[in-house]
Amino acid sequence: MYRILLDKLYEDLKIKDNTEISSDLKTYADYGDKVDVTYLEKLREEKQEMKTKIVAKVLEKMKTKNSLIFTDGSVSQDGKVGAAVLIYPLAFSCSQSPPINLSFRIPDGLPIYFAEAFAILKALKYIIQHRSGFEDSVLITDSSKVLLDIKNKNIDKSSHPCIITQIINQIIEIDNITLMWLPGHTNGITQIKLVDKIAKLAAINQEIQQIEYSQSEVVCLIEDLIWKRWTKEWESDITCSYQEMYGLEKGGYQYENRRRREETILNRIRLLQTKLNSGLQKIGLHKDGRCDTCNLRQDLEHFVFECVETLEMREEIKAAWKGNDSICLKEICSKKVYQDIMIKFVLKNSISI
Repeated sequence: MYRILLDKLYEDLKIKDNTEISSDLKTYADYGDKVDVTYLEKLREEKQEMKTKIVAKVLEKMKTKNSLIFTDGSVSQDGKVGAAVLIYPLAFSCSQSPPINLSFRIPDGLPIYFAEAFAILKALKYIIQHRSGFEDSVLITDSSKVLLDIKNKNIDKSSHPCIITQIINQIIEIDNITLMWLPGHTNGITQIKLVDKIAKLAAINQEIQQIEYSQSEVVCLIEDLIWKRWTKEWESDITCSYQEMYGLEKGGYQYENRRRREETILNRIRLLQTKLNSGLQKIGLHKDGRCDTCNLRQDLEHFVFECVETLEMREEIKAAWKGNDSICLKEICSKKVYQDIMIKFVLKNSISI
């Protein structure tokens, strides 16, 4: 029975039955100063325009390098994952050859951290496979987290320790290689823009490349599978007004700088579970759920849009409304500017909500 369930899980995750699930972390030697994060601190406070100028100067200084390699990862909004490598062989300044680009669509649900690390690993493996012409190379990535984990040998705390270990072992095999951090999405830097574009296109490629899985990657795929199934069920089997209004949100909803009383008001409003008369009727504490003033059903929609007692609040929301479309309850319940108006009105008028 367990084997049947496991085979079904592998099928759903698109993991081949004979895929090796690696958990081996090999030992590694010292790799000195092959990882350069100098500009991570230098550019932290710089404005975008100045960052672009500095990056351009850095690349200008690399004209004497044998090859220049750019890597990037991409994760689309629907969880599709791509990785890209852009290689400028020979002397960067005088090479007439077009760059070599490698792109990979990897399994959905993997995080950007893994995509960035995967691109670096593929670049290093390419260098080892084609050693001639790569005696002195610089590999550039915009993933500070991955690069710091590599530099600090942060295996225990890395979210994907196996691939970081593989990268470290590849670095040791290459004599003259520097992994350098430079910021991504830098305006005016052609190579960085191009590798970003290739990674995004890779994420929508139809052919998915199988990877060497460790426990970390399998957990990510399982979480993604659970999320997709839950989303499908949420959208197809609507049983309450809350589901009609809200979609699922990863990470939940966070309040900023709210007092406890304000959080209570907002929770009840957003959950559509208030002490308005329609809510009290649900638990047998009101005879018909109608508004005492308007004689209409007193739910949140009536409270916000119709009740004569809330005209002042409604006018203030209309004055603050920034949307091009008509005012909707979901936006009012979700955006801080409208939440503040409702909270102020409720507290000012001592409304039990």
